[in-house]
Amino acid sequence: MNVEQARTWLDAVWLETLADGSNEPDPEVDRLVNSRVVSIRYAVLTQLLGKIADPTRSLMFFQLGNQEPGAWDARSFSAAIIVPWVSKNHDVIGTSAEPYVSKPLRRLRLERDAPHIRNRAEWAALYDFFIPLDIASPKELEVAFRRCLASVARRLANQSFKYQIPLRVSLPDLCNMQDNERLLERTERRISCGGNDCSSDANFGRRLFGLRSRRIAGSE
Repeated sequence: MNVEQARTWLDAVWLETLADGSNEPDPEVDRLVNSRVVSIRYAVLTQLLGKIADPTRSLMFFQLGNQEPGAWDARSFSAAIIVPWVSKNHDVIGTSAEPYVSKPLRRLRLERDAPHIRNRAEWAALYDFFIPLDIASPKELEVAFRRCLASVARRLANQSFKYQIPLRVSLPDLCNMQDNERLLERTERRISCGGNDCSSDANFGRRLFGLRSRRIAGSE
């Protein structure tokens, strides 16, 4: 598959995954998709989709390097396909525009016990997940990728929240509420002024008493 074909295929499989709506946990891939290491979240999708698009690629290579068998440019592939896909899906696994410029992904290949790398247990888990898949059949690769997308869908569902629909208020009720608020503001101003001008409005006391009466009655 070329880049455009890979994009189209990813979108189609993602829609199928969302339609399936599986909520069943998958601890092996959930650990990777929800890893605290953002680079791992991007790598698990990029490496798998990259190998699905071209089976001659190795899951273990991040860079083309000296063009060893299986080596490829995962950074460009991720920037062209995975990064924009993540962006249009609510940044579900992160907001990185260049995940492969991070130090752990600037290596030639993935190693289980790479020195000077933080979160080594997380990278070891990714390595252990990839090793059998690197020699797997195309069908097995697709199954593994679909498992990862299902985990992404669960992550998206957990990040979403429902908005509460506010109660409807009619225009007359809204105007009445605004009048009441203005009346209370006048009351507060007069009290703060020591009651000045209270006697100048003969109806003021009756209006205020009526407002308070309605409020008390409404609270019962």
